[in-house]
Amino acid sequence: MEKALIRIKTIEFLLMIFAVLIAFISISTLCWTKADGRVERSGEGRYNGGAFNLAPNGNLGRFSGSFSWVKAEYTYSVHGEEYRGNLVCFCFPIGMKVPEFYSVVNVYYLPSIPSVSVLHRGPHLVGPLFLLFIGLGFRALRKRIQSIVGA
Repeated sequence: MEKALIRIKTIEFLLMIFAVLIAFISISTLCWTKADGRVERSGEGRYNGGAFNLAPNGNLGRFSGSFSWVKAEYTYSVHGEEYRGNLVCFCFPIGMKVPEFYSVVNVYYLPSIPSVSVLHRGPHLVGPLFLLFIGLGFRALRKRIQSIVGA
């Protein structure tokens, strides 16, 4: 039981650290340098249900929702050097407008590492909050197990 509690605590810790890191990076994109870029490929990724979960009556149910997200590959140059990127944002790019093929776009890159870039600057805090709540869920689970077994 002690090993299981340590694993839960590790998962909880990693999720919370990852949430803070993603939030920090998302906010830091506001200070990144802008460059002109061109969209080489664009489209939408799509998810149509398929995840199983427990229905309130205890039977296996199926999540039938669907959603789509923006996918894009773009090129940009910094100080004469050409770079290629595919990160839309440090977020869940759901509901964003798909950039048109071969359109000119603003690309925001990290000045110290120009190969790290995004099309949309932050802050986008839905993802970090989602991870934080999952981490808090693991914390509640660990505390509940500890109270049951008296650890």
